[in-house]
Amino acid sequence: MSIERKKRACSKCGDIRYIVSKGLCSYCKGAENLKEKKLRESKRIDEGGTKPTKRIRSSTKAPPRKKPSSNKKKKRGLKSNSVSVLKRSLWSIFSKYIRLRDSDDYGYCYCITSGKQLFWKEAQAGHFLSRRYNNTLYHEQNVHAQSAYDNLHLSGNQYIYGKRVDELYGVGTADKLLTLSRQEKKFTIEELQEMIIHYKAEVARLLHVKGLPS
Repeated sequence: MSIERKKRACSKCGDIRYIVSKGLCSYCKGAENLKEKKLRESKRIDEGGTKPTKRIRSSTKAPPRKKPSSNKKKKRGLKSNSVSVLKRSLWSIFSKYIRLRDSDDYGYCYCITSGKQLFWKEAQAGHFLSRRYNNTLYHEQNVHAQSAYDNLHLSGNQYIYGKRVDELYGVGTADKLLTLSRQEKKFTIEELQEMIIHYKAEVARLLHVKGLPS
């Protein structure tokens, strides 16, 4: 059987509350305990002691643990001898070869479509048929020195380009190149490496013969 607690007047504040100890309500008893605690701390300091310090939790969090790397999630990079990398390397040297081939002994060449005179380093190697066709990508009759304006802004100026190709290599050459470009072609690594070696040698030869700096 539970005993029902009755409220009484607090001996300190006089409010009608539940009495917890020595005639004091819980509020007054708590205030008294806090006062006694502060009094004890002040006496300890006067006697040469130190004020107790509160333990402060560190706000800095421990660095997150690194997840163990998995061999399955390696970055996928292009291999130095991959077909795509070798094609870019070949184009860089092939472009130099075309511009040097079409230049005179002073290094000046003419745009195949506009006839504008350009120094070989300022010219571009422009295609008659698009670069997306592997069979004619590095075909010497399909690529010639061309101005940046005709090559980029006029999309190669293809109609004039085709007429110039026939003038240089004979009537029907443009059509033959077009037929060739439509045939599927896949390069091998060995094939591209051999072409790179060949055109590097050709560039070196033309620079030497024409006395031009690289």
